[in-house]
Amino acid sequence: MTASTMPNVRRLLSGCLPEDIDIFLPRAAGEWFRGFYRNDPLIEAGHLHKRLIAQSGAEALIEQRDNNGLQALAVLERLNWDSEHFGLEVHRVSTVLVDIYLSASDRRDTFEAMHRAVLDAARSCGARLLLRRLRSNRLDEIRVLEALGYRLADNVVTMTTTPVAQSVSLPAGITVRPLSIIDVPIAQSLMAGSFSLSRFCLEPALAARGEAVYTQWLTNAFSDPLHPPLGRVVECDGQFAGFTLWTRDANVDIDVGCALASLDLFIVGEHWRRRGVGTALLTDTLREMSEAGAEKVEASTWIGQTAAMATYQKIGFMVRENLLSFYLDLEKTA
Repeated sequence: MTASTMPNVRRLLSGCLPEDIDIFLPRAAGEWFRGFYRNDPLIEAGHLHKRLIAQSGAEALIEQRDNNGLQALAVLERLNWDSEHFGLEVHRVSTVLVDIYLSASDRRDTFEAMHRAVLDAARSCGARLLLRRLRSNRLDEIRVLEALGYRLADNVVTMTTTPVAQSVSLPAGITVRPLSIIDVPIAQSLMAGSFSLSRFCLEPALAARGEAVYTQWLTNAFSDPLHPPLGRVVECDGQFAGFTLWTRDANVDIDVGCALASLDLFIVGEHWRRRGVGTALLTDTLREMSEAGAEKVEASTWIGQTAAMATYQKIGFMVRENLLSFYLDLEKTA
């Protein structure tokens, strides 16, 4: 790699994107999660442009050029909530874009050069832990991450289905009702042990407070009294057996081109599993989503959660994408 093509690092400030960014983005597809909704390089380019604008103030923008313009672009940002929750500096390599028209060997070399520049930038701003989350088909980049010492923390499957607004026939003794703020304590107790395959629990530097991420997530969902969360509770013979939490985001709808509901939490207590409780809860939640105007529903779970995946697929969810989360502990890396 010549000196003229070595990556250049600068702070990403408002309005400071490269002048030729709109020419480059359609040539650098592959970064957009949820690309299965609208598989179009121009739509992806528009989404990435918005995401880069939203990341103004990120720790570093890293670009590599040749005489023809941009060849690659990466963004390093501090994860503020994670850093505060875990008590250590957690940063994310949120974007790594490489021109798809480079030769295979040049692409591999470029991925390596960009990630080495990211590491230098991360060390200079005091990062302790680096996260890189990417699609499983980005094999060239994954090989670079592994060579640099990143560890695979979790493997998440994204699934989608089309909800149907129809009444649900519930098994005897099972009832479903809306989730409310009074359910939070018992819901949190039911969540214990449900996230052992999460990156927060599997990454050693985060594990001590990993499960608390999810209980805090449920608490935060009720923090805005003007916008209460959406969700359902399933009871079996009058006892709290499980719940769902779901959201809608109009900005996401614009990107994916449909009214999308995201299933954020789907929990059934261990005592109530394998009795049809989860299927009843999930089916009723889909009905509620459909009645609220959702055209598509998206859910994610860890690939090792075979029982949960079986329940999703039983009622019509189809696997769409596989996302891998890698971490690098800079304290343990020379």
